Amino acid sequence: MKKRILLTVLIFGIAVSGWADIPKLGVIEQFTTVGNELCEESNLYVQQLKEHYGVKNAVVIQYHVGDNDPFYQANHTDNDARAEYYGVEYLPMVATSGNSMVQATDPYDINVKMDKVLETDTPLYMSVFHEIEGSTLSVEGSVVAAGEIDGTYNLQIAVIEKEVTEGGMTYYNVMRKLLPDGAGTDFYIASGGDDAYYEFSQSLQIDAGWDTDQLEVIVFVQDPATQGILQAVTTELVEATPSPHHIRLVSEQRVRILPVNTFLENHYMRFINMMDQDDQFDFLLETDMPEGWVASFCVGPICLPDSARIAFEAGQSEGQPEDDGRHMYVTITPMNTPGVGDVIFTARSVTYPSVQQSLHFRVITDGIDVLIVDADGGLDSEQGIASALERAEVTYGIWKASTPITGAEMANFPVVIWNTGRALPTLLESDRAAIQEYMDNLGSILISGQNIGWDLTNAASRNRDPEFYSGVLHANFINDNASSMAVTGVGFAEGLAFNLVDQTSPDVVEPVDDNTFDLYQYGESEVAGLYTGAMVYLGFDPAQIDSDDQRDWTIARILNYFNLAVGAGPVTTGITQTPPAVTLHQNVPNPFNPTTRIRYELPQSSTVKLTIYDVTGRLVRTLVNQPQESGIYDVQWNGHDDAGHVVNSGIYVYQLETETATQTQKMMLLK
Repeated sequence: MKKRILLTVLIFGIAVSGWADIPKLGVIEQFTTVGNELCEESNLYVQQLKEHYGVKNAVVIQYHVGDNDPFYQANHTDNDARAEYYGVEYLPMVATSGNSMVQATDPYDINVKMDKVLETDTPLYMSVFHEIEGSTLSVEGSVVAAGEIDGTYNLQIAVIEKEVTEGGMTYYNVMRKLLPDGAGTDFYIASGGDDAYYEFSQSLQIDAGWDTDQLEVIVFVQDPATQGILQAVTTELVEATPSPHHIRLVSEQRVRILPVNTFLENHYMRFINMMDQDDQFDFLLETDMPEGWVASFCVGPICLPDSARIAFEAGQSEGQPEDDGRHMYVTITPMNTPGVGDVIFTARSVTYPSVQQSLHFRVITDGIDVLIVDADGGLDSEQGIASALERAEVTYGIWKASTPITGAEMANFPVVIWNTGRALPTLLESDRAAIQEYMDNLGSILISGQNIGWDLTNAASRNRDPEFYSGVLHANFINDNASSMAVTGVGFAEGLAFNLVDQTSPDVVEPVDDNTFDLYQYGESEVAGLYTGAMVYLGFDPAQIDSDDQRDWTIARILNYFNLAVGAGPVTTGITQTPPAVTLHQNVPNPFNPTTRIRYELPQSSTVKLTIYDVTGRLVRTLVNQPQESGIYDVQWNGHDDAGHVVNSGIYVYQLETETATQTQKMMLLK
């Protein structure tokens, strides 16, 4: 048997006027293992993404890690080499053209990262062919510098098997061998002269267990300084997609938080006719927005409400503001109506209707109650939380954590629910900075998900941040192996009871100080969640509560505790509850400037006095002095005394007096 497959990455029939026109092939490197539930889910997700992009846009190489994995056992050396190169500690993960590691169960996240990869230009042409004669596979090809480049790079050659069945599961794009090995081959290339061209060749003996009809060779060039992949080529292209018909539609940030009075917010895009012929394209706008919102799309100075047909020459593009030519963008106006609006923008060839691509844009305005930060790694946990909010008649928006968010953006919402589900890593450094900033700005936040404790405290975790875990979440991590999936509520969650499903390693925790209180427990005594100030932390995913009713009550009690109203007053949102004891919480934030928030709980009606003193015992401010019903109260202090004067930096004592108890706490004002 003899096979010979050849491909050169060129723009099919189009005369190239500059290296920015070279089509780029993205590489998704997937790290997985056999027998793991999350990895099995990601196996399908990543294959679907490959099919979504098509072989002219992206290829996938699947590496296996784990002593009991048969693919790892067959070639642990090459698999280890790539896993160690990226420092892989969690499974499943993917590297998107070497630029960033992404949780492999979140196809949206991978999609966003790959779109950014494909937007970047490449200075390289590549060609490759592989030949099978008997049991020998030979690979030859070249790399050509067509743009500005000068340096030493690494060439990787991967022989993959496109479909392999193992244990009843089909695995896709399985790496069988790296040539010559996992270290690849370093080579020098530079623009112009003899150094602008590099040739390579390798060969190997085919294992008897491989299906030669399923073999594919993927070659890519990687920058060792940045790990970024500059270009790739695959022998799959010539057989799978002989048609040159292709378009590209890309945009930078597709989810935005805006003031409700924003007028004409523009989402810029770039459209490229990658075909070898002129064509007309239909552009369609579909919307799901609150009543009164307005959306349109514009090409240059012309804006259209929902559809248009525009002619593009072969290779022609419409760019973003910094590009030459007409600008193309979607514009969304909330018209002073709070809410969440979704827009789907589609480009479709008239000649070849199957050639099409869509982009999803979302706008979330201020003026809604809750922002859900969806960081669950693609498990759709946000839908269970959203359903509970809907039944509580609370307005909300969903933000995908794959797009970074800042504390300033989160500050538009009185309550944030940040759920990591089963994802690993959990809270990245940028996430932690945003949460800290949001809490410093007096936001109320529920942070939930299994593995957070392990991820932030274990010495083996690259995401370790024990100071954040103890200082912000106010928790000590005990283990991630709860003795029971039966959970009961204590504190303001008393009376709630449910079982958890699909939780493999829920965190067992304990409060870090006397101002942090148990909220839920596994079985008889292991702490499953806690609360302090304006923060609730659950060591499990609340979307995985087995009862819709108990999930609704869990979310409602937390909203009740957070009190969406401004200033002092009993919580009336959702349901009522009786706190177990008089409790004066630590102010949040602390230290503060200029405003902080003080929360206290009353188990019964009482005359209440909340006062602030300086360290000499002098009365500075009386915040509350009146009878109050049982409940949870929230009071802000703006750093002024009773006369309205701004007080100096320093330590202050605040005291809660009721008919049955007196409690004090210290706080620090820093200017």
